[in-house]
Amino acid sequence: MSDSTTQKPVAIMQDDATPLAMDGAMDIGKFLEQRKQLSLQERLVLVDQVAALLDGLYVHLPVKRAMYAVDPIRRLQLLKLRLERDIAKGDKVEPAEQDDLWFHREMIETLTSVRDLHTLYVLPPPFAAAIAFVPFQIECCFDEGVRKYIVTNIIDGLDWFTRPRDFVPGVEVLQWNDVEMARAVEIVGESNSGSNPDARLARGLARLTIRPLAKALPPDEETVTIRCQNRAGVLPDLRVPWHIVVLKDADMVPLDGSIVVGKTTGLAAGLDYETDLIRSLTKRLYSTLYSRKACKWAPIPIDKAAPRKGIDNVKPVDVRQFRESIQANTFNCDGVSYGRIRLRTFKVSSAEELQQFVAEFARLVELMPEKGLIIDIRDNPGGCIQVGEKLLQLLTPHEIEPEGAQCIATPLSRWLCDKHPGFFNWFKSVESALATRTQYSLAQPLTDDCNDIGQRYYGPVILITSGLCYSTADIFAAGFKDHNIGKVLGVDRFTGAGGAEVLTYSNLLGALKKETNIQDIPFKDLPGGVDLRFAVRRMLRVGENAGIQLEDLGVEADIPYQMSVADLLWDNVDLLRKAVDVLKEEACYGLVQVGPVERAEKTVCITIETQNLVQLDIAIDGWKSPSRAVGTELSENKYEAILPPDGKGETLEIRGFSKDGALVAVRRVSLSKAAPVQD
Repeated sequence: MSDSTTQKPVAIMQDDATPLAMDGAMDIGKFLEQRKQLSLQERLVLVDQVAALLDGLYVHLPVKRAMYAVDPIRRLQLLKLRLERDIAKGDKVEPAEQDDLWFHREMIETLTSVRDLHTLYVLPPPFAAAIAFVPFQIECCFDEGVRKYIVTNIIDGLDWFTRPRDFVPGVEVLQWNDVEMARAVEIVGESNSGSNPDARLARGLARLTIRPLAKALPPDEETVTIRCQNRAGVLPDLRVPWHIVVLKDADMVPLDGSIVVGKTTGLAAGLDYETDLIRSLTKRLYSTLYSRKACKWAPIPIDKAAPRKGIDNVKPVDVRQFRESIQANTFNCDGVSYGRIRLRTFKVSSAEELQQFVAEFARLVELMPEKGLIIDIRDNPGGCIQVGEKLLQLLTPHEIEPEGAQCIATPLSRWLCDKHPGFFNWFKSVESALATRTQYSLAQPLTDDCNDIGQRYYGPVILITSGLCYSTADIFAAGFKDHNIGKVLGVDRFTGAGGAEVLTYSNLLGALKKETNIQDIPFKDLPGGVDLRFAVRRMLRVGENAGIQLEDLGVEADIPYQMSVADLLWDNVDLLRKAVDVLKEEACYGLVQVGPVERAEKTVCITIETQNLVQLDIAIDGWKSPSRAVGTELSENKYEAILPPDGKGETLEIRGFSKDGALVAVRRVSLSKAAPVQD
């Protein structure tokens, strides 16, 4: 962290990370002077390796060719011919051909053509650790059905940016570089890998003012000219230069997708790296939580005189772990209390953290008011697939079926399934698919047990999504909908449509090299610090949508919603109101253990508080006791359950039914700590 006496403007990347010196920002020309260019031979190696990887392991290649009429393999073959001709020229190569910017651009465009944010060409240093930005943020909303682009955050006090007095949060942006805003956002989105129109527009807006350069070259224009208006009229055009900052440590922007050969972590990565980084940067640039009094720059505060619209008494709920990933609060709407949990990412780094994340979410949902819970995953870039799938059980009485994952059937895929422990279960299926000329292996789950805890929240639940929900967030939204947990309220019509497990090339190669019994590894080190990410196993939905791929299609919202100006400036006040209106139409139930379980020789006794239930079924390790009728009013009663004939018992399960006979509430209780009955 920066010293408390420093006067230099800094943006804190992580709580324990080296600060990013914002006054060390440079213009595009100066930044490009720092790079070390790739030789023609190095470029040739890269083309060969990327082509081999796409052809042999990229799981979506057949579908991408069909959906988007693209052929990245052929494009790479043509690029290889061009490089071979340049190498044959020797010293006669034109200066423009010697510069490698055109090569990087061609590689980026080739992978962008498949419209898959999991599969990307990662630029070498200094690009990999660099961020291009202008010091303000623009977000989209609707005013009486008309789409508008509003400045929501501004950094003030930078040496290279003097903010006009009228340029404050809330002004509307009309033009970007003399292009009407809707078209400007569309242009930026078209250069990105979004799988559907909603995702491309959402990503175009996210990348409009802040662009990680790991997967994209610096902007072609050196400055941005914007035209804004406020209530008084159109403001003078504002001209702002792009600036680039380089992180002190490239490890601060990890690409995720790490694996370990021979000792697998057991975790499957599903992350949109760019959105994750933009989310992290935006929060630390503009959140008052991360503002530093020692810094001379600061985000301009937004007028907090919000239109309350029946929403008040907002109280934060203490999050003990994963505060970067989870925020929670309760609030009142028309005098009734509701809960809201924001899941900003599903990232964990170990199996232990996975369990801790699930346990923390379980603790939080049990603290939420019973009238309704809002789960908000807008702009969540994903993370660990197992986390996303294991959280769903806490919200429903029904068992969760994890999505199935498929490998592509190629000789290289067979080799990986034979050598890497994380893929062993797919080996026979891939081998059989090759023999029968089938395109994919059978689908098998990546998550072993999605039902080890069971339901912990019994009120109605609504899920809020956006076009920037990607990968594990897509999988979570699909599971939420496929298991009929509740309605999906979307600020965009579809989620980002990323349905796959992702690997990083350097992590895969490094892990394979550590496994001494693997011979003839068919991968080479990539020159110049270049890296690759690619989708290796695709996910298939379950339930009524069983077998439908998640990639390219995403999850459609049950209830479309258009963000308002009040949402952008006053903490989603209209969005919350809309979510509450939906929750009011749903029934809520109660099934809570009160006090400890008491254990006798042949029975156990448990006190249960119930609401809106008419019948309870109680069983210990599947050994059922007689059903019990209960009143629908809130009540507390003591029940006795019969132990199995062997006198042992590990888990007591209570199943609650509604008036129409539907299973609506389930609670599992461990008997390992049951207290003996006192005489």
